[in-house]
Amino acid sequence: MRRMKGWVTVDPQKAIDAVQRYGRLKVLDDRDLVVEVETMEDLRGLQPALREVFGKEMDIELIQRKIM
Repeated sequence: MRRMKGWVTVDPQKAIDAVQRYGRLKVLDDRDLVVEVETMEDLRGLQPALREVFGKEMDIELIQRKIM
C-alpha cells in the first residue's frame, strides 16, 4: 500500500472483509499497514474490492518481498 497523509474514514469491518477475501493484513516495520497476497490474481481481485470500500481515496502498489 502506498503511504498516505491524512485520514480515510471507513467501516473497518467492510475493509477487513474485502482484504480477507484476497490476502492478509500485516504491520510492516511497526509502522506500515500492508496486505500480503499469494498470487497476482489475488492482487487483481483486491484492487476493485478496495475501491468499493474506499473509493478513490486509496490505491495499492506491488512491493516484492525480499527473499534471503
